[in-house]
Amino acid sequence: MTTMDLETMRTRVRVDLRDTDPESERWPDETLDRHIERAVRDLSLAAPREATATLTAAGASRELSLAGLGDRVALEA
Repeated sequence: MTTMDLETMRTRVRVDLRDTDPESERWPDETLDRHIERAVRDLSLAAPREATATLTAAGASRELSLAGLGDRVALEA
């Protein structure tokens, strides 16, 4: 899977929109960024990227902190 940063996504969207002339841009970067971020968020909810993590409990405890796992849609034990 290819990882793409926001600047690269914005450039590709500008090409698709035929908005590549910096002197006469129709959409400001902030507007494109907002729409790209919304599309990524919607896609992430519809088809989340699967990730795994191994957590180790301290001693005999059965409690684990999930704080370091970032955005989560679902967890399996």
